[in-house]
Formats: sequence, C-alpha cells, structure tokens
Amino acid sequence: MGIHGLATYLRENRALSTPLILSYDQSKSKPTVPLVVDGWSFIYELHNQSRLPWVYGGELGEFHDLVIRVVRAWISVGFRPHFVFDGPYRLSKFATCTMRTTQSIIQPSLLFFRTSPLSRTNPRFLRENSILPSLCYAATLTALRSLNESVEILIADDEGDPFAVELAGRLKGYVTGRDSDYVVLNAEGYAGYIPMDQMVWSTANSQANGEGGQIQDDAGFVVARKSKARGHANEAQSSFQGIIPPDTASELYLSCVVYTPHGLAAHFQISITLLPLLGALIGNDFTTDRRPINKLFFERDMTTSQRIARAANALKSVTAVATGTSPKKKARHQITSVVDFVDLTIESLLIRSMTTGSGERESIVEKTVEATLQYAIPKHSDRDEEFNLSISPCPLHRADFCPLIESLSSNHPTENETEAQKQVRSLYISAYRRGHFSPGLMDVLTTGTAWPELFLENPDVETVSRSLGRPIREWVYALLDDGIGLTEHETDQEGNELVETDADEESDGDEIVDVVEEDSDEDMGTDNPLAPLQGALDEFSVGARPPPSTFSPVPISRRMRLKHVIEHIRRGTRHVEEPVSVPSLASLLSAHDIDINSENDLDIFPIQLRNEEHRLTVFLRALGSNTRLVKALPSEYLMAAVSLRWVVRRLTIRANEAQPSTEREKEQWTTREAKAFLGSFSWPCSQKGGTSVEPFSPPPENRSVQLTAQILATFEAIEMLSQALLLTNKVPNPASMFSGGAFHHTLVNAPDTQHIPSGLWDACVDGLEGAFAPEKDGKGKKHRKTKGSSAKAGHGPAVHGARGQGMFEVLTGLGEGV
Repeated sequence: MGIHGLATYLRENRALSTPLILSYDQSKSKPTVPLVVDGWSFIYELHNQSRLPWVYGGELGEFHDLVIRVVRAWISVGFRPHFVFDGPYRLSKFATCTMRTTQSIIQPSLLFFRTSPLSRTNPRFLRENSILPSLCYAATLTALRSLNESVEILIADDEGDPFAVELAGRLKGYVTGRDSDYVVLNAEGYAGYIPMDQMVWSTANSQANGEGGQIQDDAGFVVARKSKARGHANEAQSSFQGIIPPDTASELYLSCVVYTPHGLAAHFQISITLLPLLGALIGNDFTTDRRPINKLFFERDMTTSQRIARAANALKSVTAVATGTSPKKKARHQITSVVDFVDLTIESLLIRSMTTGSGERESIVEKTVEATLQYAIPKHSDRDEEFNLSISPCPLHRADFCPLIESLSSNHPTENETEAQKQVRSLYISAYRRGHFSPGLMDVLTTGTAWPELFLENPDVETVSRSLGRPIREWVYALLDDGIGLTEHETDQEGNELVETDADEESDGDEIVDVVEEDSDEDMGTDNPLAPLQGALDEFSVGARPPPSTFSPVPISRRMRLKHVIEHIRRGTRHVEEPVSVPSLASLLSAHDIDINSENDLDIFPIQLRNEEHRLTVFLRALGSNTRLVKALPSEYLMAAVSLRWVVRRLTIRANEAQPSTEREKEQWTTREAKAFLGSFSWPCSQKGGTSVEPFSPPPENRSVQLTAQILATFEAIEMLSQALLLTNKVPNPASMFSGGAFHHTLVNAPDTQHIPSGLWDACVDGLEGAFAPEKDGKGKKHRKTKGSSAKAGHGPAVHGARGQGMFEVLTGLGEGV
C-alpha cells in the first residue's frame, strides 16, 4: 500500500532512518510516547506474522489474544497506543478498492477451487493465496476495548492515513503501519513513521549480555538473528523480528527505525511540499492503472527504486529551472502556476513522444494533480485550542470543519432535517466514533454505496453476499433512509439516472476532490500548501465541460424520485456494481406485522429513538427470530443464534421456491452441521474450557468452505442491522470466540454437544422444525456396498460397477433383474 516501490526504496536506504529504542525501565521514569497505529495495517501484519490458519474462516480467539499481547507489550516499553481505522471510502479510491478485492479475494478463491484437494492443502499454496478472515476487524475491536483506558480507538473521517498523521501531529508522536504514504504525509508536530515489519523485540537478558547492541546496521538498527539451534527456535533466542513480542519475558526492549518526511525530502534535495507530487508521479493508491503512464516515464528494465530516483531528479531539476537557480537550463515557457510546474515535470520525465495529441498530456496532468491532492492535510484555526480526543462529534476538528459531518450535510442539508433526524444523526456519529457504527454504514450515508465483506467461497455459485446478506441489508437501507435519509437519484421513466446541469456546475469540483479539503477557497489559499492544485484542478474540470446548451435534460414531468444503494459484490469472477432499490420502512414493518405506533405517541418517531425493547423486537422480527426462547438468551449468544437461524431459514425458502433446484436443496444445513457451528465458539459459560483446534487439521472441503462463507456473510449483515438499530450492547459480536478450525474439524467428526451452552440449541431450532436437510451417511456414500455384499430380495442382482467387466455384461445383468 502507499507509493509504489517507496517501501523497498526505504529498506535499501537505511541511512534515511534514525533509531528509536524503548525499554521497560524507561517506561517507568519517562513520559509515555504517543504511537498512532494504522489499524488495518496492524490487523494484516499481525495475522500475517502469526501464521494462524485462515482457510477455515479464522482462529479469532487466538487472534484476539495476540492483539492484547502486542498492545500490552507496547505499553510496557512506554508507548501510548492510539488506533486509527479507515472511515468510508473516498470516491477517488473506488477503482483501487475494486482492484484490490479482485486480486486479494476473488482471484485466490478461484485458484483455490480450481486446484486439486491435495495440492491446495500445501502450506506454501495457502500462504501465497491467503485471504484475511472477515471477522478479524470485529475481534480486534473487542480486544482493544478490553484494555479499557490504556488504548484509544478512533475511526477516521474517511481515508485513515491523513487522519493518523494529523492526530500524530497533535499528539507530537509517531505513526506505525505498513504504508509508505506516512513518509510523504506531514503535519506540524509529526515525529515520523515507524514500519511495523522493522520492529525488533529483545529481552532483558540479551541486553545485559550485550547481545542487543552487537549486530546493527548503518542506522544503528538492531538486526534480528536466527537461532543456531536446529529445528524449532530455542529458548535462548534474544531478538524477535516483527510486532509480536516474546511470551517468555516480562522485561522487554523494542528497537524501531523512524523515517520522516523532512529526511526524505532532504535526501532527494527537494522541498518537502513536493513529496505528494513525487508520490503521484510514481503512482499511489489513487492511480490504479499506471502501466500506460509508466511506459512514457520509465524504461521497462528500471527497478522501482530507480524510477523513484528518476522522478525525484526530475522534480529537483524543474524546481531549479522554476526558481532560476539552474545554470544550464531556462524554462522555454514562463511558469506562472502549479499546473505549469506539473506540466514541465511531466515533460522532463517523458522518454518518448505522445501519439494521441495534447489531450493525453492534459489528462496525465489532471490525474497527477488529483492524486497529489489526496495528501492534503489542511490547517485549521482551532489547532491551538485545547486538544481533547473525547470531544464529540469529531476528535480533531470543530463540527463545522469536520469532513465527515460536511459529507453527511452535503447529502442531507441540516436545514431540511427534522429534530428527530438530527437526534438520529447525532447518535450515529457518536456510535461511529466509538466503533459501534461501521464505516460500511457510513458508506451508505455518504456515497450511497455498500461494500460487503468477501471471503473464500465457491466462484461457480451465487455469492452469499447477495443470497443471504442482501435481504438483511435492505432492512439496513430502509432504516437509514427513515432515520436520516439517503440520497435521492433522479431517473426518467425508463429508470435511467439523470443529473441536473446546474448541480453539476456547482458541485463538480467538490466531487473530484471529494472530502479531502474542509476549508473554503480563501482559507485554502493561505493555509494549505496544495491549495494551488485545487484551483488548477477546478480549471481543468470547468474547461473540459461541454457548454450548457449541449445538455438536454428530461422535462420535470417525466422525472421521478428513486432511492437506491450501489452494492459492490462478486458476480462470477468479477467485482461489480449492482443497484439495490431501497424499500420503504413502512412496507417492511407491515410485512412483518410490526406496529410502529405501539407506544401510542401522537408524533411518529424513528425507530432509532424508541426504547431498546422496541428496537430489539424489530431486530428479531426482521430476522424471523422473535421467539420466546431466543429472547431469553444471554446477549453473548444472541448474534450466533439469529445468524444460524437466518441461514437455515433463508436456505429453506430458496430450496422451496417455485422453480425446484437440486443445487439449492444441497445448500440446506443439517442439524449436525448446525451443532458443529455452535460448538465452534469458546462460550464463557460452556461446560468445556474452550475450542482448541486439534493437532490434525482436516483438509478444507468444498462444502465446509461454503458453509463458513454463508455464516460469515450473515454475521456481517446482522451486525450492520444491529448497529443501524443502535443495539450493539444488546447484540454484541461474538467473533473473538469463534474458531474456524474447530468448525471444520467438527464437521468431519462427531459434534461435541456438551460444549453447546444450555438452552442455545433449543432456541436455534425453535419454530424451524423441518427446515433442516436430512443427514447423510458416510459423506454421501451411504449406497456403496462392499465387494462381497449381496442384493436384497426383490431388488435385482448386485451390480459391482464397470471395473473388471465390460459394459455389455453390466447391461445384461440389469436386464435380468427386471
């Protein structure tokens, strides 16, 4: 992630870094060091280093414990962690998100199901095609909350990287992650970037023996050494590379390397304000397909480090020309704007002439400017005010400068809101800041899109995100629309979406820049070093727009209002957009016999403002689980129970639809499989201590993989519904207790019903009698006979198969039995 090749360049140039060493004894005598943690980088890096099996759906209990272990180790050496997670996606990053989903989930899933069962159990195959289990995020939040006041959890306004750097600047601390953007982003007070993969832990014994400082690189970084013992690492190992600390020592030392934007700019001999432009020229997360441009800028055999050096040298030379300090070159054209500077830089990078005319050149300049703007961190007049992370609704900005609030207000103007809608919006923002309202729900409110989590599933069948998740998400969309209001899309009578000409002219520039900038145009001119690029991009956009006379809007009488959400889901082997109409909440309530006026109020309030009992009733009825036994369950069992009931009930409905389908009948769960799922959790009140995975891990079978995908997709959708109804305390996510390995192991063995808490199974099957598929004997081999077996009377002669006899003999035997 980040700037293409920059992480490699930094590793090859360790002299750019400075060492940072913390220890357990310093933490007692010195102030804590603020550390802003890129939450998603942390999840990916920790799961990758842990080598936990992913193919079964995740070992979330072990992952939960690892999160706590790492964070406590950081605290023990003097760090004060602040975890920052990405908010809703920016429009400018949609193409990158689609590409990443295809490459990291859909393609590995396709390869998995196209590989033989024996080959795909190879550890190397699984490691090279790993997919992050979708419940890792929920398990991480649960683990961080268990640490109470020791850790801060923050959800960014949109993109997490600028938010993290701005927060680090306010705290005068560091940022750690796996994203080279942190060496380009900059804010006043920002101490620098610490790569997670370059952390090294050492024990007190190794420091006392002088081992901790014997092997260092040029920057003073302590190099991890492999143990001399053969086979497993011995207990005398003194250094541990990565973020996972040793679990055998309480007195730890942590060695880090720090990279700063000032150091990188000084190395390239360019202004620090040009680092974002350098990233845009090389390629970043907002420039998806760089291959056509790279062919114009760089020779094919150049390494990524050589490309970075070439782009930096081009910026250095153009700066010299622009400032008149170059003794050799003078600008052929006067440089009067930032666009002229970008254009001249692109001209100096070109290694071959363009063949499509000036339009291609202007397009490259425009894309470069747009990619550069993503790094802007505007300054605010309230920076010197007292900083308090607990301030709501935004921990970093005043409400009138908060990008998230501004984005919500642009879609739902506050002057048109009712008092009830304002209350719902305030509740949602408060829950969002505490991690109880997912960024996925904010995607629906801000951009009208939904990005359901994908995991390993059969690419030849309908995705579970649609078959099982979409009916639940339709409830979510209806609740959000009723509580706050979703964006309306104007369509003609054929359902084609239309756009107003005036609205285009007024908002086009904002849509291109998205929610990066919060200040007005006047403010940006003085506070934002990238402000000239903002105006330049507006000029490009206005200049490229056809004159108003060329628009032919459909008359108002032919227009109609339509609300829909664009879902980004898998279709076959592609990640595509599918519009989903937003149903009215009244129609859904009526279909499920829910009386919205049950409190006999004169005024009708949104469901979000009703009491918890009413909201829980809506939740359970929407999922077909409003039974006495389900309502009597403890909170920690509730989500697992309603998820299982939804899968069983929904698959039964699909199997009983008008067009009978053998494939849909095969989708149905058996009671044995349902018990295996419930037994895969380490329930706190169960008769056993936990769900430890057996030393023998079963090979991942296609059906077991598909059952896991079904339950994970349902989990995600039901959590969204609970958050939309503000029920996260009543319906907590039990992800941190789930073991995918235990689930798969139990599916091929007898389920351990003693591990299922009392009353949970009865609640799961209450009212679902007959919804389960019949059990299969011997994995579908119940009709296979042994070689010496004989047929029962009245059923004809035994047929032993074609092996050892010809087809004619087989047919003759069948004819004799008729």
